[in-house]
Amino acid sequence: MRTLIVLAASFILGSGAALACEGHPNCTMEACKAKSTAPEADAEAAAEEAPAAVQGEKVVITVSGMTCGGCSDKVTLALTATEGVHSASVCHKSGSATIHYEAKATTPDKLVQVITNSGFKASLPE
Repeated sequence: MRTLIVLAASFILGSGAALACEGHPNCTMEACKAKSTAPEADAEAAAEEAPAAVQGEKVVITVSGMTCGGCSDKVTLALTATEGVHSASVCHKSGSATIHYEAKATTPDKLVQVITNSGFKASLPE
């Protein structure tokens, strides 16, 4: 399934072939290039743009091992597919993930596990 997603993303971005980025084998070079040429907001700033109607909790998780926009996209997709997550903003440059979630449906520890299962190291602030 991951290969299919990488191939589809690579095709959509115009390369037609999935090439691994130097930093992380699950990222496509085209996705990295697209991210590096687009203006990128800090994860914290982007998370502030979450809809005002979103109720619940907010947590900022430190994520290490991300080297490009493809990495942050992968983590964002995993988090937003998690039950109880309203929004997630992930930035490979700052190494952080800002997540708005419903405390009744998930916990910060579970969100750390989702990121870890995506292939990156994650930790809660101390």
